[in-house]
This record gives sequence, C-alpha cells and structure tokens, in this order.
Amino acid sequence: MDLREISYVDVLQLLSNNIAVIELVPYHSKSFGLSKTKINKLRSVSLMKDFVKNDLLTRAKNNKALIIITRKAKYWELPKHKNIIRYNNNEARSASLGLDSKGGKIILQMLKEN
Repeated sequence: MDLREISYVDVLQLLSNNIAVIELVPYHSKSFGLSKTKINKLRSVSLMKDFVKNDLLTRAKNNKALIIITRKAKYWELPKHKNIIRYNNNEARSASLGLDSKGGKIILQMLKEN
C-alpha cells in the first residue's frame, strides 16, 4: 500500500482505532521513586500485566498487534519478539513515535502492510 494514497484524516482514524497507550504506573514527576518490588504489589499493575500477557502478547505473537515499550521495559517482563519494541534509556527520555524512532518505524511498516 502506498501511504501517499491515504488521506491524513484516514491515517489518523486508522491509528486511533488500532493504537492504545497504556502505562504500568502513570506518574507525573521528574524522577520515578518506586522500587520494582513495590510496583509489583499494586493490584492495578497486576491487572495491567495480566491484560498485556494474556491478550496483547498473544496478538503480537500472531502478528495482530505491536507492543512498543517506551519506558521501564524490564518492569513489563515480556519476552523478546519482533513485534515487541523496547526503547533504551536515551530513547525513553522523549519516548518519541516520530518517523525516525523505533516505534515510529514499526508503526509505518504496519501501515504499509495493512
């Protein structure tokens, strides 16, 4: 598919219907102070990990989803897979999904394939 043939509005609709942004522990701070042990004791973290492992991971392994981890990748405890993109510490600072980022490149590839 040539992406130049798709209108901007259609691409936005496609992305909005197919991308979800989830956070293990949402926070607004310059630094993150909770240990992995404390994080794993939170019920919301347990529920989120279960959802990702039991739904999204299965879909990613079947080429039906991408998982792009922009921060604290080790906390998600996910296996290595071609459809699981992990940002390193430098990339995580801005967590960009621009065309030159890991996440942006894989999203663009997905758009071309669908």
